[in-house]
Amino acid sequence: MAIESEASGVRMYQPLVIPGLFQTSEYAHALLQFGGSGKTPTELREAVDALPPAASRALMETIRRQFDDE
Repeated sequence: MAIESEASGVRMYQPLVIPGLFQTSEYAHALLQFGGSGKTPTELREAVDALPPAASRALMETIRRQFDDE
């Protein structure tokens, strides 16, 4: 527990899943469809359509990190 309280960050490693910022809409749809979400095809399509495009998400993440560092 002492080591955890001194940690400055958390990193995740998932060799079988592409990080969200780099997911295409087709990939995100497949993850939701086969990930046991229980959503209908229409709900899946709406959930994926609500996600910003990958390039926009990458830009938004870069901007967010800049403000977090200030």
